[in-house]
Amino acid sequence: MPRIATITLTAAFAAFFAFAGCGAKEKAAETAGEQPASTAAPYEAEAETGAEVEAPGEVLLETRCTVCHTLERVQKKKAARAGWEKTVDHMIKKGAKLDDAEREAVMEYLTATYGK
Repeated sequence: MPRIATITLTAAFAAFFAFAGCGAKEKAAETAGEQPASTAAPYEAEAETGAEVEAPGEVLLETRCTVCHTLERVQKKKAARAGWEKTVDHMIKKGAKLDDAEREAVMEYLTATYGK
């Protein structure tokens, strides 16, 4: 019986230390000012693998704007930059989560992709 308890205890400690070290790499990256790989933006991860790279505005559009409506709604609209600015600013007032840099990235993408 003591042998089983020792094996069980050893396994429990091994599991604990394995899980305790999981965040160490991410913490070290944060300390060094780097972004951990697990939270890298999709377009950054694709750039490293050589796959097709999505524009930051496209990623934001697909992740932030589709929280409230479908992407199809955006794809149907064609507008000049001023029209997209009005629409995006209206969406931000309604609760869309975009900081100034993200807003600009979305504006550039919408104007280039769905502009008149």
